[in-house]
Amino acid sequence: MNTDTRRPTFDDRKALWILKLAKIRRREFAVDSAEYSKFYEDYFEERDVDAYIEDRRMELRRDVINAAIEKHLPPGSRLLDVGCGLGDVMSGIPDSLGLKMFGFDFAASNVKVATKRLEGRAQIKQGSIYEIPFESGSMDGAMCLEVLEHIQDDQKAIHEIARILKPGGVFIGAVPYAYYWPEYERLIGHFRHYTRDSFGALMRSAGLEPVEYLPNYPNWARHYTLAYPWVR
Repeated sequence: MNTDTRRPTFDDRKALWILKLAKIRRREFAVDSAEYSKFYEDYFEERDVDAYIEDRRMELRRDVINAAIEKHLPPGSRLLDVGCGLGDVMSGIPDSLGLKMFGFDFAASNVKVATKRLEGRAQIKQGSIYEIPFESGSMDGAMCLEVLEHIQDDQKAIHEIARILKPGGVFIGAVPYAYYWPEYERLIGHFRHYTRDSFGALMRSAGLEPVEYLPNYPNWARHYTLAYPWVR
């Protein structure tokens, strides 16, 4: 469902065509078929580890997340990366923050890469966001970065995230807010994009209250995205 009712801009249209170009010959998303799991098994490739390291957008994201963690989570805190992918964000968290890190992902291929990449620094499991493989109230913090838009039932997912958090726990979330074209679902597996109001409402439905909006450098990232098809 599209939660964004505004009219698309020229930049929105340009972003769609860039995405179409970048996804040429990549597997298409099909939620109601056996291809669903295969889509996410193929979503990342091991070469993406180097691409993420060199991607200035990812570097900025790591810096923003690290600053938020340092501000809100004291040393010794248990932090879960929900849908950790290749472990990019956790790999950028410095040991000096003193965290106990955990992660899980739906795709076995991602779990394999993240486990190898974070060996000795984080415990990585395979699992579903609808049944997070960690105990209730076991985490001081959780981060879920650009995952909820890929989930058919984001209400169930956000309640699961709230379940594993301790009372007063910290949630760090990131979702896309660009105009949502129906073609996104086929190209990249997005069920929806969000506005600040709709994302806040989703969090409140699970008892999570927004307390801070982190920097996201929208104009800079939009221009950087122009290079994405050539990188791919």
